[in-house]
This record gives sequence, C-alpha cells and structure tokens, in this order.
Amino acid sequence: MSKDMMGSLVNKVIKINRGGPETGSGTLLDVKDDYLILLSEKDGVVYFKNQHIKSLTESPKKGQNGNGQNYTYAQINALDYIAPDTFEELLEDLRYEWVTINRGGPEKVEGILHDSNGEFVALFCNEELLRISMYHIRSLSYGVNVEEVEEENVES
Repeated sequence: MSKDMMGSLVNKVIKINRGGPETGSGTLLDVKDDYLILLSEKDGVVYFKNQHIKSLTESPKKGQNGNGQNYTYAQINALDYIAPDTFEELLEDLRYEWVTINRGGPEKVEGILHDSNGEFVALFCNEELLRISMYHIRSLSYGVNVEEVEEENVES
C-alpha cells in the first residue's frame, strides 16, 4: 500500500488486517517510510510494519477512548510517543525499553530491547537473550497510552 494512500487516513479510525492476532484498530497517528503508528484503545501506541499489513478498513467512527468518548486533539498531541522515519531508527530509540513484539498469538514476546541491526533484534526475555528476525516482527509497542497521559495531567 502506498504511503500517500495510508497518509490520507491519518487522524481517522481504521482497522488493520481483518482477523488474527495482528489485527489492530484505533486512530491512525502517523505514517512513516516502512511503518505506521496507531493509537489503540486496548494497547496504547502500536507500531505496525507496512510489509505485514494486508488490509486497512476505514471506520465511520471517530477515535474513542475507553469511556466511549472521542479522543481530543489535545489528548493525542499530549501523547509522548516517538516517531522516527524508519522502523530501524525506532528500534534504536527504544533500546533498553520494555517492549512487546507481535501483539498476539504464539509469536508474542515481551522484554527489554537490547540491540538491533538490519537482520535481527536482541531482546532480554526472562533470563534469556532472544534474537528475533527483523522480517518476522509485525508490530511493536512500548506502553504509551492515553490513560497514562490523562493521569499525569490530573496530577500536575
């Protein structure tokens, strides 16, 4: 799918893929060279690699938070998420962060991102160093979500 076509869906509610563990839905925040950024009600900010996106479905709904209310631009702009140009740069920026790779199914893993290069990602998972082929990474998240931002704003 072209970057221009996906870019036309920014700030709209979309569904990525039609089924399976790598289905995601939420507000499309941005489209980069080889991945896109989705604000999901369930998982917060999720990064999907373009090569694994089979379909995009635009929803007539507006983006909603967990309370059924629409996200405001202030909520979206208050999110502190990173958005470098490429997926490899994203992995470099998330070094030593707790990440979830592949959102569901048997290939889902969580741990501390140790290192990455063009071929694999090294992740500390329990007491093991796990290496995952870059090609097999479909999505990644690291825990930024609207609820955390709202709680921080209330405390301030």
